[in-house]
Amino acid sequence: LYLSRVQMQEHHRPRDTIVVSELFQHFSDEARGLVAGKDVVLDVQPVADQGLAVAGDIAQLLQVLMNLVENALKYGLATKDKQPGQALHITVGCERAKPDVGWPSKSGVVLSVADTGPGISARHLPRITERFYRVARTAASVQGSGLGLAIVQHVIARHEGRLAIESVVGQGTTCRIWLPLAAGDCNKIAT
Repeated sequence: LYLSRVQMQEHHRPRDTIVVSELFQHFSDEARGLVAGKDVVLDVQPVADQGLAVAGDIAQLLQVLMNLVENALKYGLATKDKQPGQALHITVGCERAKPDVGWPSKSGVVLSVADTGPGISARHLPRITERFYRVARTAASVQGSGLGLAIVQHVIARHEGRLAIESVVGQGTTCRIWLPLAAGDCNKIAT
């Protein structure tokens, strides 16, 4: 149902302006409950530029970050190769988009969620955001519904953003989300 609602809104651009540091604060508060009592180190890096802002729907962008962290937890904690006492590390960060690294040319911000989980085979990466696409049970003993990353993809499309997923089997996965800066933020000089 959530995916259907997101798809219905996909062509209606969000009008609110979200300060990224506030989004990260909300995320930190929400994510605390996800990792409580688990063998996980969650590092939510402070946003260096407190003025960074994007046009967006804060509830949807929060859902994107939560979905990515939930995936990292689900598959990272269930891996058979994990050594006892070896914590799963998840790092959530934000930076201004650097020019000429494959992002759109207009000013933007890159949110990232990186983990030290089992990684995803390269052959699955082109299809991983498709609705109901699931990787066969390999390193992880859990199976997802195949909707989480489809939701992420549709929310990012609604925000006129881009998603890039990089992964190395045995080393982890990094999801990067490029979002355009809010109109008032585009004139700021990157430091």
